[in-house]
Amino acid sequence: MILICISMDAVFFYNRIPFIYHDYSFFDQLNDSLIINKKFFDKKILITTEKKIPKNLDIDHIEYMECDSLNEVHFNRIKSWLHFCNSKLFTNNSILLDSDIIFNNDISFLFENNFAIAFNAQKETISPLNAGLILVNHTKKNIIKNHFSKIFQLGSKIKHLKDQRFPDIETSGIWGLDEIVLNLYLSNIKKNINLKSFIKNINTEMIYKFSEEIDIIDQQFGISYKYCDKKNTASYFGIHFAGNTKLEMKKYINKLLKINL
Repeated sequence: MILICISMDAVFFYNRIPFIYHDYSFFDQLNDSLIINKKFFDKKILITTEKKIPKNLDIDHIEYMECDSLNEVHFNRIKSWLHFCNSKLFTNNSILLDSDIIFNNDISFLFENNFAIAFNAQKETISPLNAGLILVNHTKKNIIKNHFSKIFQLGSKIKHLKDQRFPDIETSGIWGLDEIVLNLYLSNIKKNINLKSFIKNINTEMIYKFSEEIDIIDQQFGISYKYCDKKNTASYFGIHFAGNTKLEMKKYINKLLKINL
């Protein structure tokens, strides 16, 4: 199969984390990941709730976003999706991306499919959807705005609930809401299915049409490092160094750089 490269922008989000998460800062992750990933992007955009951002970032445009509380990291994150899609920056097919995902190959060919939004499946984790990788098609802006408006409204209603995955964190609005709200939103679209079982049983190599406007892309585009085949990492389009595997990302980047010398 011939994969066609399509113009694609990358959109990152930064909000300071109100607790000690790990020693590998967001900005270091971002710059390190872009050593490998930037060749796949036309523009690199950062949406942030912070007014002071390091000057050495390999970013083309920084967009400040107002928020009610800097502590509500993941509520602000879902707000950033809507903010970007309502902004003048949304002029190209775009990927809403975590700073800890490394691509082995260009995934822009996925935009050949007729979706408005495409979400990344996770088959091994508690959450069946990965909020760290979302594709948005710029030719379907109004559809995307409608979905993200509803997702934001839903998030506003449930952000005070606790995420059972993070029992020590007071509310999901601080941590966990991004994936909770995506899973609930898609479950509401197809109320007759169990989303986790549904995604686990998807038998597809690339992409599945979930609804007329929403696709689900296979986990190989952003598989958690924890669950990938460590001896065959090159077989995945993208690897997500989530949680406490972030320091493995540095090692992986160095490995890729040596291979490409």
